[in-house]
Amino acid sequence: MLMQLLQYITKIISNSFLASCYNKETYLSTYAHFIQPMNNMKMWPTSNNPRIEPPVIRQLPGRPPKSRRKEVYESRKTGLISRRGAVMTCSTCHAKGHNKRGCPTVPRQTTETADQTVEQAQVRTNRGANKTDRTGSCKLWKGQCKFKC
Repeated sequence: MLMQLLQYITKIISNSFLASCYNKETYLSTYAHFIQPMNNMKMWPTSNNPRIEPPVIRQLPGRPPKSRRKEVYESRKTGLISRRGAVMTCSTCHAKGHNKRGCPTVPRQTTETADQTVEQAQVRTNRGANKTDRTGSCKLWKGQCKFKC
């Protein structure tokens, strides 16, 4: 009794919610007759309809591709290139083996001149640090500055 009830419910559900193309009977009736195979295109029936042509090629927006296409045997650069075997060339004296930063022909700064440039840079950054008004309190913090401006 229970099995008959379940079969009845599944039959109702399958008929009401599924399309008829998914039924087993429809599938079997579709492929019941024998489909004749065709050997090649010569056996296809000819059509009187106009031929379908590809769409017209038009210039797309963006940067155009290179005019020269590389051949199959030519190398295509993909990914990162190794620096192994590359020789540096100096941009000032054009000698190989060093770059502009390590060029022996450029005079080096002494430590005294380097210290002076550091001090000048510190003075430039600290120029507007002590902005005080007539009363001596910090303008930025309205007198509540902890740095004693």
